[in-house]
Amino acid sequence: LILQPQIAVKMTNDNNTSYLLLNLGFIYDELGKYSTSLKYYKETIDVAEKEGYIGRKIRAVGNIGLVYYKKNRLDLALKYYKEAYQDAVKADDKRQILVLLNNIAVVFEDKSNYDEAVNYYDEIIIRTKEIENRSMYLAAISNLGSIYSKKGEYQKGLSFLYEALELAKKMKNYKVLSIVYSYISEIYYILNEPTTSFNYINKAIRIGEKYEMNFYLSEFYFSKVKIYILNENIDKAKVFYYKIIEVLEKNENVKIKEMLSSLAKEIGIE
Repeated sequence: LILQPQIAVKMTNDNNTSYLLLNLGFIYDELGKYSTSLKYYKETIDVAEKEGYIGRKIRAVGNIGLVYYKKNRLDLALKYYKEAYQDAVKADDKRQILVLLNNIAVVFEDKSNYDEAVNYYDEIIIRTKEIENRSMYLAAISNLGSIYSKKGEYQKGLSFLYEALELAKKMKNYKVLSIVYSYISEIYYILNEPTTSFNYINKAIRIGEKYEMNFYLSEFYFSKVKIYILNENIDKAKVFYYKIIEVLEKNENVKIKEMLSSLAKEIGIE
């Protein structure tokens, strides 16, 4: 679960060029137009420094890291996250510190450096208790659930994820709720319980489709294809394979895109 550094910074009556550039970057980011998004984020950095808005610079640098993460360029993502984190520490921007610690941890998780990632999440949990930030606590325990499942500690992973599930419902945080459903689904898929896995991924998909979460929908559909393959229902698998193609046209998910060719072969698509 990667986090978008907030861009909702206070707009004043003067020196608002950096504000507009930052929001343009965010809009193109959401549309999956990453080259244009990077252009605006990089412009934001220079302008924000001249205008004296360090918070906007931190968000722009962090968002550049996020774009590179979406493009599956993990080393570049880590570089920008760490740069933004150092500035956030200097500015004592407590929320951005938490966001960036989370995103750094996610990169280490994707690099299979699970112990390093766990260290970051543990630090986040300590910091969230100090400032009572439920959103960041929710992100941390969701990601810990994902990590422990990848380490093969499925019951420990489920323990974190079920806690995250209840908190996401209370907070009505539907984005995180859908992602947690998908994490739980993946564990039951690994445990060869396709019916339970299927039920959870369907819950994730319903939320993802309702809120047009196209970046994550490609991952949810990918999971559903795997379950259909497990159940030897190749016709249904093909239907959701083409749904992946459809959402990738709206918002590119490089990690999923890179796995499509092997998935296509598995279900007999040339």
